[in-house]
Amino acid sequence: MNWDPLRGKKYGVEHLLTANKGSLQSILLQQAGIDADQTQFLLSLGSIYWNQNRCLENVQVKQGDYLRIHKEPRRFPVSELRWPEALVFENEEILVINKPSGLPVHSTVDNIQENLLALISQKINQPLHVTHRLDVATEGLLVLAKSKQAQSEFNILLMQGKVRKFYRAQVHGENLPLGEMIHWMEPSPRAPKKVSAEAHAGWLCCRLLVLEQKIIGENLSEVTLELLTGRTHQIRAQLSAAGFPVLGDLAYGSQTRLASFEKIRLQSFELQIQGEKALPCLQLSPPLTWP
Repeated sequence: MNWDPLRGKKYGVEHLLTANKGSLQSILLQQAGIDADQTQFLLSLGSIYWNQNRCLENVQVKQGDYLRIHKEPRRFPVSELRWPEALVFENEEILVINKPSGLPVHSTVDNIQENLLALISQKINQPLHVTHRLDVATEGLLVLAKSKQAQSEFNILLMQGKVRKFYRAQVHGENLPLGEMIHWMEPSPRAPKKVSAEAHAGWLCCRLLVLEQKIIGENLSEVTLELLTGRTHQIRAQLSAAGFPVLGDLAYGSQTRLASFEKIRLQSFELQIQGEKALPCLQLSPPLTWP
């Protein structure tokens, strides 16, 4: 196995090959200086990998085994999820949740506990399934399925264009043109995402409809949008490229920090679902959760 012992250090990630056999706890103490309490904490978050697989208990390891330890796992503000107020709609197939800013939808590489899917599944004592996603910093309506079949059915509706998604955002700037906005996004897993107004071979088309704009302050507007394609960070990247970064979005040009965690003024406020088992339109009420 080719590996670099310095790789990941700046992210609090340590890579090591076990020098001896023994319990994971004892090996981490000997080779990484991680005590028993910290080991148990990291295991509980899913922050340790053993031979490329996430490890959740104090296993017996062999000499030469590969360990990856996320010593500084990213934490998320679980207290932002207000339950049961966050439940917007429920039937036998789906739940619609008002996701708060700051929480990921699903597990991250170093944290399996502090995410919307795990928290809601625990609240209702039932496994749930992700149908679509919102960025960590974005808030608003999110659909979770109660079964694999319901997940598949909802994904089919998405592919058929039978789920319309409407957003509102507070942005820097006052004269964002109404109408369709088109960019092309570089196909890279890295963020922030790079978009261009010019087409590039292999880049992904991003389409966004600007429906309304209202001036709410000096160099500050509230805009209503319909998302026509669903790329990662698409709204944030497109608005930034047009010169109208979302308020609080430090990654895309805003100079205003709204909270100690990832929080921006971008909200999925309306879903129109054309399906036999779901309501035709779901809308957040009251209209804004922003102060």
